[in-house]
Amino acid sequence: MTEPSPTATERIFRLAEFATPVAGVAISVAFLATGGRADNFLGRLALITLTVIFCLGGIAVFLLRHRYSNALDEGSTLRQQIEMAQQQSRSLRTRVEVLAAMREVGQIISDDVDAHRIQQKVLAVLDNLLSPDEVCIVVREHQTGRFLPAAMRKNGATTFTDIQIGEGGRDLLSRAIAERSIQQTIAPGRGVLVCPLLVDKEAAGAVLLVMPLRGTARETAGKMSEIQRILADIAPHIALAIKTPTLHDRAITDGLTGLYSHTYFENQLREHTKSAQRYRRPLSLIMADIDLFKGVNDVHGHLTGDIALRNVALEIKQNVRNCDSVFRYGGEEFAVILPETTGEMAQYLAERLRKRIEDVEIKAGEIVIRTSISLGVAELTDDPNQYESIVSRADAALLAAKKAGRNRTCIWRGTAPQPVRIVDSEPARIQQQDPQQDPG
Repeated sequence: MTEPSPTATERIFRLAEFATPVAGVAISVAFLATGGRADNFLGRLALITLTVIFCLGGIAVFLLRHRYSNALDEGSTLRQQIEMAQQQSRSLRTRVEVLAAMREVGQIISDDVDAHRIQQKVLAVLDNLLSPDEVCIVVREHQTGRFLPAAMRKNGATTFTDIQIGEGGRDLLSRAIAERSIQQTIAPGRGVLVCPLLVDKEAAGAVLLVMPLRGTARETAGKMSEIQRILADIAPHIALAIKTPTLHDRAITDGLTGLYSHTYFENQLREHTKSAQRYRRPLSLIMADIDLFKGVNDVHGHLTGDIALRNVALEIKQNVRNCDSVFRYGGEEFAVILPETTGEMAQYLAERLRKRIEDVEIKAGEIVIRTSISLGVAELTDDPNQYESIVSRADAALLAAKKAGRNRTCIWRGTAPQPVRIVDSEPARIQQQDPQQDPG
């Protein structure tokens, strides 16, 4: 590769560098030859040479200074370029980390609908991304509209109970929700930020972070600004993750009674029947219907009927085991899926429900009514059409109970429904700890 030709300045500088030592040698020789006198030819030559040396030396000093100044400027420019490259690298690395966090939150949404598990995973993502001292998720309570702390992560551990937010944090939370924007305060050694979580411009909750801060005021302000930008990017994804359990519950829940819907019943019963068949475990189904419910609507009105429906639904839900799932099957009819439960055990549980509803007074304003339910019980068999079989048998047992005079339980045995007459105490195995809820 051909080197570039030297400039005029570089030529002069090189000449000065070469001529200066040569002139020095010439002066030394001249003065030695003249004995240090300047009144002859060699003396005058020595003076001329000295003058040239001074000129060349001055030129050399000027050129050296010029070159040094250029080198300083180039060094400063290079340092600025290095700093810019490092800043861009940090910014790019942060952006990659934020995108990875967004992807992880998106995966959380698609993988789970359990509120606690989602909150725990989101807190872990924020902890890894921002390294706060504390991070708390605040969720809007559906019934009251209040914003309450739901989960907090501190020192690598997540808690869901006894979460306390300081007064300063509560003030920031109120402002962040009201103004729909990130709020922050900076104190020596720490900063507090609250970022609202918005879904369709509605606040579903908020994220509160306590960040450690070190360095100058300018450095801490820069760090807080960077955290704000990160939160602004990831907040919509967190908001959707926090809202997912509520959206899922609304999709599968009956609005009047708060029980699971008929559609969800079909999905769950199919999953339970498949699981019971695969692992050869017992499974039973209870179908229940409020007796003479049309008369309640006709005599007292539909508002009173709705109150009666809600009360019966609540009593059923509160008097089954944690592992059992209660559904509004349709109208005034309910269904209860009983995993790990034989028909014998299910009939005792059904009778418990019947007696409980029979004893309850339902108040609707000044109106006090009593009602009863009829129940049909069926156990899963080896029928290849298991879903249709267990539903039709429980429904047939329910119809038999109503035809036999209502306020009673019938169970499908063999090829026909039979009335249940339970006088003995419930089997001990029903009193035992509930089997774990099937996540399906």
